[in-house]
Formats: sequence, structure tokens, C-alpha cells
Amino acid sequence: MEEIPIYPVCGSLCPRLWLEVRRPLVLQLHKIEVVPEYGEFLHLPWKRFYDFEQVRKEIQDETDRVVGQSKQISPVPIHLSIYSPHVVKLTLIDLPGLTKVAVEGQPDSIVSDIDDMVRSYVKKPNSLILAISPANQDIATSDAMKLARDVDPGGFGRSSISSCKSMGWSGQEIPDRHQ
Repeated sequence: MEEIPIYPVCGSLCPRLWLEVRRPLVLQLHKIEVVPEYGEFLHLPWKRFYDFEQVRKEIQDETDRVVGQSKQISPVPIHLSIYSPHVVKLTLIDLPGLTKVAVEGQPDSIVSDIDDMVRSYVKKPNSLILAISPANQDIATSDAMKLARDVDPGGFGRSSISSCKSMGWSGQEIPDRHQ
């Protein structure tokens, strides 16, 4: 299995799954001393995945099994464990992105459905919030930052915001705001 596809971008981390997240993905990283690295899904006990492309495909297939190939979402999580000598013991949860309007094939309630789902995870006091926003968006006014401020009004260090160059720019020169 190739190393877990998380790369530094703009001085932070952005996952490189390139999946349309329509269900929560609970990713548990387990440090092991032996190789090869592998992944296991809770819904497929005892089946090991040694190829990350197959992991990505199974995430998409499992999403489609529950919500179909539509633009629907589901609060039912997918649980994936990665066993590797290249990780630290950590659990990450990737959630559907916030939206402002329903697109064709989505219920009118999609905005509040996603907001409620995201809040159900981030309101927990032991969660750290990494809110990702497009690099071409004003972070101070982003929906992700507003939600982070709502659940962490005192700013007790549970919230972090990051911009991803890969989001929001298509073929344009990307200004480096960190210089």
C-alpha cells in the first residue's frame, strides 16, 4: 500500500482522497511495526486492502450502496482502519462539506441536514476542528470558520482553519499568501 495520501499544502495538511464525501468517513490510524501496510473496513471484517486505489474504490462503492449514485448524503459513517508504520495513533473524521443551496437530486433540507451532521461531530469537547476552505475564499468569512466559532466561541484552541490551493482554483496562477 502506498503511504497515506496526506500532503503538506500551504503549511498545513489536506487529505488527498479526492472523493465526494457524502457520508462521514471515520479514519482510524494505527501504528504498527511490520509491513506491509493495509486498510480494513468495519463493514468488511477480515478483508485487508493493500492497494490504496482499492480503498478509495471501496469508500465510493460503500457510499453508493447506502445513498445510491445520487447527490444524497447519509449520516451513517464508513469506518476505515489503516495499519502502517508511517502513522501516529489518531482518529480523523472526514465530513461532507457545508453547502448553501441544494443541487438537482438533493432535498431542499440538504443545507440543514449537512449542518446538523457536521455539528453533531464538532460540538464534542474533545474534538479538534480542522476547517478546510478554498484558497480563493476569505477565511474570516467562510462558513467553516463561522461554524467553528459557533461551537468554540471562546477560541480554546479546538479550531483551526486551512486553505487548500487545490480547492477553488482551476488552471490559474495561485497567489502564495504565505510569503
